[in-house]
Amino acid sequence: MANELKNAHAFLILGRSLARADEYAYKLASEMLCTDEDEKIRPCGFCPSCIMAKNKTHPDINVFGRGKTSVDDVREMIREAYLAPNVGDKKVFILEGADKFNEHAQNAMLKILEEPPKGVYFVLTAANKNAILPTVLSRTFTVYPDEKEIITPAADGEDGEIIRQYTEAYSDAENEEFPTETVLAAYKLALDFFDGKQKEAILYFPKKREEAAVYFRVFMLFSRNVFVYKITNGEIPKNANLDFKKICTKISARKAAKYYEIFENA
Repeated sequence: MANELKNAHAFLILGRSLARADEYAYKLASEMLCTDEDEKIRPCGFCPSCIMAKNKTHPDINVFGRGKTSVDDVREMIREAYLAPNVGDKKVFILEGADKFNEHAQNAMLKILEEPPKGVYFVLTAANKNAILPTVLSRTFTVYPDEKEIITPAADGEDGEIIRQYTEAYSDAENEEFPTETVLAAYKLALDFFDGKQKEAILYFPKKREEAAVYFRVFMLFSRNVFVYKITNGEIPKNANLDFKKICTKISARKAAKYYEIFENA
């Protein structure tokens, strides 16, 4: 399965707490099942599907986990995954506390995560990434809803704020010295790319590997920020400006997730 497609149907929500991750899982499920015709504004919060999801009564949102989960439980979920949806053409399975699943239960999910039935989505939640098998991680798109340090568009002229946020987002890197001019250039190119003004942005990436890596990182973080914005109904840092919000109306959460996967792999 192509890497850029696998995140379209399997997600892992990693929160600081399991309750936080579960909350985001429901928001993501709402976005997937929303029936509003305007795909740029999902979840709409008003259609019958969104209302049922908000009340946790949607018949096509199936919740598993919430305690000890066995291989038999996973097999039951797989059986239900092949049944037709109740009210639409999609159904979502939320697997709460996937980090509490034992190794056998996680292994039992691998095939269905990689090749699910048409219209079926899986949203795993966890608070401990280290407890998730690498084979499960490779089949899911990971979202960190609590991360506010990811790069976000700041007000015009606040270049220092952009660099500060990018440096924080890059805290997992070995080297904390970043070429500020390269960061700003990559950020401005990302704005044009996601706004549809520069569809072949990659042609303008630097030739040097180290500088190109900075560009890919900025594009990756921008993609993730759009995704988080979409599934949280506009939850973004206070310094995000109108340009960012405008871009978010043009890109769906699923498309942002695909971009993230592409740039991360690159």
